[in-house]
This record gives sequence, C-alpha cells and structure tokens, in this order.
Amino acid sequence: EVLALFLRPARSPAFLGPTLLKTLNAVGMRFGDMNIYHHFGAGELRAEQPLFSLANMFEPGQFDPDAMEDFQTAGLAMFIQFPAPLDGPVAFELFLNTAQRLAEALDADLQSEPNKALDSATIENMRLVAARHSDPRR
Repeated sequence: EVLALFLRPARSPAFLGPTLLKTLNAVGMRFGDMNIYHHFGAGELRAEQPLFSLANMFEPGQFDPDAMEDFQTAGLAMFIQFPAPLDGPVAFELFLNTAQRLAEALDADLQSEPNKALDSATIENMRLVAARHSDPRR
C-alpha cells in the first residue's frame, strides 16, 4: 500500500532549487536511489531502507543535485509504502510531520492529491492504513 502527499507552492509559481535543496537537507531528506530524496528516520527511529521518499511531481520526477542552482518545479510528491521498515504508525507520523515541516518552510500547500487540500478526515484515513501495518513486536 502506498500513501502520497503533494506540495504545491502557495504564493509563487515554483519551488526554486537552492531553497529546495537547503530545506530538504534541513528536514533530513537525503538524495539517493532513483535520483530522488529519501528519509531514513530520526534519532533512535532509523532504518537501513528509506521510510519514505520525495520526487518531483513532474516528469521525469527526478532531481540532479548538481543542477539545483537552475532547477525549479511547481510541485513535489512524497510517498510512503507499507509495510515500512519501521512500525507503520510510527513511520506514518514521521512522514506526515516531515511533510508539514516542508510545507511550512517552503510556503507550500499540503495536498492529499494534486489540487485537493489535505484535511483532517484524510489524515485520519491515512492513519488507519498505517495502523494496519503496526508490528506488535516493535
């Protein structure tokens, strides 16, 4: 099962590469496989495999860290796949928190699908999906 969130610029036409790069690093996202950014957890809650990832919303969906100076995009897609390397609810809360921090830092609208604002009912539904992947042994 995959859950996704989308970030769109709130008051400008695009996210600019240098700001994006700085902000992604600040929230713990690391460039890696598939030329996209990944999050491996925080503090004691770290995993060998990515907990969730972030891609450009527009084709080809990738990033080139060496070309971020001239890069811009009108949208980002974050996604988490279950089962996750950590307990489902824990991984989801980290995913949601990181998305919210990115939205605030980038002055972005957080959406549950392109052009649909994320609301509390959707967050609760996502939490239910994550809860199905809770590992009682963790």
